[in-house]
Amino acid sequence: MTVLNKISNICISFAILSSLLITDVQAKVKLDENNWNPTTKIRLEKLLNSPENINKNKKVVFDLDDTTLSGGIGSVVYGYFIKNNMIKKENLESISPSFTLDGEKVSIQTTPISKYYDKIYSITKGYNQFDPTNAYAWNTQSLVGLNVSDVVNATKEVFKNNIASQDRAKNTETKFVVDGQNYTIPYFHPETVDLIGNLLTNGYDVYIVSGSSIWSIRYLISVELKKLLEEKFGKGVEIKPENLYGMSTLIKDKRDGKIFIDSLLVKEKSKRAELYKNLDMNELSNYEITSVLAHPISGYEGKTAVILKYIVKDSIIKELFMSAGDSPNDHSMLSFSQNKLWFARLDRPDYQEETFRRFKDDRNTWFIQPTFSKAPRGFLKDENQIKSLLKDENLKKTLDVYNKFKNEWKAFQ
Repeated sequence: MTVLNKISNICISFAILSSLLITDVQAKVKLDENNWNPTTKIRLEKLLNSPENINKNKKVVFDLDDTTLSGGIGSVVYGYFIKNNMIKKENLESISPSFTLDGEKVSIQTTPISKYYDKIYSITKGYNQFDPTNAYAWNTQSLVGLNVSDVVNATKEVFKNNIASQDRAKNTETKFVVDGQNYTIPYFHPETVDLIGNLLTNGYDVYIVSGSSIWSIRYLISVELKKLLEEKFGKGVEIKPENLYGMSTLIKDKRDGKIFIDSLLVKEKSKRAELYKNLDMNELSNYEITSVLAHPISGYEGKTAVILKYIVKDSIIKELFMSAGDSPNDHSMLSFSQNKLWFARLDRPDYQEETFRRFKDDRNTWFIQPTFSKAPRGFLKDENQIKSLLKDENLKKTLDVYNKFKNEWKAFQ
């Protein structure tokens, strides 16, 4: 072999080795800086890049509202329905009892639908606890008579191609008003989108479990989030439609009268299921929403029930690698998760106090990311950024919560 051939072979071998090394480096979890808290970002990358975890199909569950999104989709879609007179009171009488709350008589006949929902939302406060699961259930049941396609269309209409993503830069809130009530349009946290993309491309199984309507969730995740993921990570990077769980009722196919459960229908191997889960609008227009809830409902402890029924095979403690949430609605699933990513909404000190109380002896497996759910919405990097964005009383209250995480939980250090 000539010297020239030897050199050529060495160069080829070096090129192949370099390619393999570069691929290996590129394959690892590397989060964009954006507005991540630097310490939280470093800890997450270390955990997710551990040989024990990466490319091992570990299960990661995200909440949707104020976790994957900045803001919530369920109430906004409902506001759209009310604004367009698509929720009919005559359809609600059998699921809407009259009652008294704080000395006020509440009736679906005389109370605006949005106000009735608020009253249902508040009924547990007499028990000195906050649990709006009944309101989530009523909200879902009140869609009776609509088609699944109506919910998907409404979600698309209010979301408007992630239009509210401009809010952070402009320090604004994209919203509309119905019956004197503000409905703020959500947008995808770019940091969460990046995290989900890194997880999907590094061998993690990702799921969404949310108290919002499953049909809104599926549109947002299978259309809007997929678009963002593919732009950054390549074609085909997505959370599977069958990995999405939310509030739903039994649905009836108007063509043959058959009844279906969403979480089972999307797993069927049939043409009907394929069209349904891929949001074929002609197909979805055939499915009528009934008033009968599908169980388990995906709120509070119900989220854990969903994970037990559909996501883990044997042990939730052994199989739920990480969950991410922002409110007491997520505490149950977080308590069973090996690692807990907490989106600490600093404008909701009540949520943080409940978290401090419930998990005071369990802090080592928590990853704390400060956020703000009012303008300026989004992730908050550190104390300096908080001071640059907020003023006066808002600044003081926010820093009080931030410093409690910093000093008592030793977060951000």
